[in-house]
Amino acid sequence: MNDATGHETADTDHATLREARVRDRKSHLTHEASIRTLGSLYLLNFAMVPLLIFAFVSARGEVATGDLADVLAPLPVVVLLGALGMMYAILGVHLRRLTPKARLPAACMSAFGLFAFPLGTMVSVYFLVLLLGKKGRHVMSREYAAVRRATPEITPRTPARLWILLGLLVALVSLVAIVG
Repeated sequence: MNDATGHETADTDHATLREARVRDRKSHLTHEASIRTLGSLYLLNFAMVPLLIFAFVSARGEVATGDLADVLAPLPVVVLLGALGMMYAILGVHLRRLTPKARLPAACMSAFGLFAFPLGTMVSVYFLVLLLGKKGRHVMSREYAAVRRATPEITPRTPARLWILLGLLVALVSLVAIVG
């Protein structure tokens, strides 16, 4: 019953709000984990940038004659790869934190993968759906951040399909490094 001060109603409203937040969080946990895993993949890309720079400079070293032009020729590519790596690092950290402002820049970065046919296209489409779909918009919103803060005891687990995807990606990179 509601007393004259309305305390029971307030307690009931608080419990109902809490239940709604718990339901919301539980219904989006898989998507939350998927976006965080995407952030981890971005951080993995960042970690691979020094290897790409080393491979590029090493390949250029085989044809270099020692002229200043040969020494400076790879500089624009090295700077571009370094900037790309920093973008991956920043976006990776923000995706791991589910920061709303990272959603659209990460989608733009993922869109570049559409040109890496066929595997990159499939993976990039999945990433774009994660980020731009209805659940992605919700999980990366300020409202959902409030839900996460209100339900810290609920933690997401990374789905098995994402661990498999990560394993395939690492295997592919390893294969390219060994063969190339």
